[in-house]
Amino acid sequence: MRMRNPLRASFLKIIALTLIGIPLLTTGCLRGKKPEGKTVKSEIHLSYSTPWLGVDWDGGQSLELTKIEYEYDNPVSATPSDSSISQLKMALSAAEAQDLRDFIINNADAFFSLESEYGALEKERHYPFTLEIDCKGKRKLVLYRSNPSFAGPPEIFSDFEKKILEVLKP
Repeated sequence: MRMRNPLRASFLKIIALTLIGIPLLTTGCLRGKKPEGKTVKSEIHLSYSTPWLGVDWDGGQSLELTKIEYEYDNPVSATPSDSSISQLKMALSAAEAQDLRDFIINNADAFFSLESEYGALEKERHYPFTLEIDCKGKRKLVLYRSNPSFAGPPEIFSDFEKKILEVLKP
């Protein structure tokens, strides 16, 4: 009686899935998407997060916005009693999207030269602000821990914050 080698069978399954799966993944069939005509993937991505707000933009004419609202039973307490999260998509005009794209491209090199962390030490009380930029084939995440006892954010970090908030104004 001949015994089957289970490792060989698993290895053959992996090879078969790899040979079949890679072409399907690249066409989108396994991701639930039908293959379409040529699509241009944006080379720019921006993600901004605060304790109250999240912004995610893929370089197109809409951005995803997450707002977090906190409720306090005791108005002098720093600990919220409840919170609510709302998520929505915000449409940008073609001019707004191009303006944001240009701003990111023009300031990317300065942003990429930043350190990874600024502000308060991790063990100190702080409010975290993160900004991640994907542009020119590079990706950088910068964390600023806001605390009045420590230095403020770098100027280019603040410039990006101002630009994001400018885009969000009605």
